[in-house]
Amino acid sequence: MRRVHLLIAGTLILSLLLAAYGSAAPGPPIRIGASLPLTGRFSEPGNAAKRGYEVWVRLVNEKGGMLGRPVQLTVLDNASTQRTAVTDYERLITVDKVDLVVGPFSSFLVIPTSEVAARYGYAFVEPAGGAPAVFARGLKNLFFAQPATGDKQADPFAKYVLSLPADIRPKTFAVVSQDDPFTLGVMRRMKDLLSGYGKLRLVLDEIYPPDLTDFSALATKIAALNPDLIVGGTILEDSIGQIRAYREAGYQPRG
Repeated sequence: MRRVHLLIAGTLILSLLLAAYGSAAPGPPIRIGASLPLTGRFSEPGNAAKRGYEVWVRLVNEKGGMLGRPVQLTVLDNASTQRTAVTDYERLITVDKVDLVVGPFSSFLVIPTSEVAARYGYAFVEPAGGAPAVFARGLKNLFFAQPATGDKQADPFAKYVLSLPADIRPKTFAVVSQDDPFTLGVMRRMKDLLSGYGKLRLVLDEIYPPDLTDFSALATKIAALNPDLIVGGTILEDSIGQIRAYREAGYQPRG
């Protein structure tokens, strides 16, 4: 579903820019630049965002372009690293001199790159960076094309767990989260919801570095505590690795 959402976001968010630029006579192409995580830990959603942007460009150009001008898209690969993403936007704005820039995937990359756009007076429409820290800086150039900040995305799950009858509702839970502003925001709210009413007891709150690939030590902790529920703030690849490690460590979830 996340991939679908990114494709939809990528096709829709650039339409917001039409209002910002008003009318203009036909002329050279409108050049739009983006830096996306096409490789590295965010490569799956990053490539989905790229396809979304490309769909939007094709649809717009088929209808005569933006403001009567064709649209050209330049996408750079930031390899899921902040330093490269910042360098990419510096290049797009100061060297390539694109007319517009649009955001990458993930709060981790949006936070530093939106600062670059703000410094040069560029609007920054971003489709996937919903951590509270993205919006806590008071930037006036930032436009977020999702209906809610990321920290509320797990609310339905938390409310479902809390609504379960007492005899089947988990009593204890563990939180395992990648050190990333988006996942940490979601997990912080999740912990408050699950433990705030005294219904579930938090037995482990673990944050691991993004480059961790061996989850055996973490799995040993989980197996020793044997929580009824594990809440993971992870990306797909990490969740698969963790599930495998939990099984190998002998974790036996309740029920």
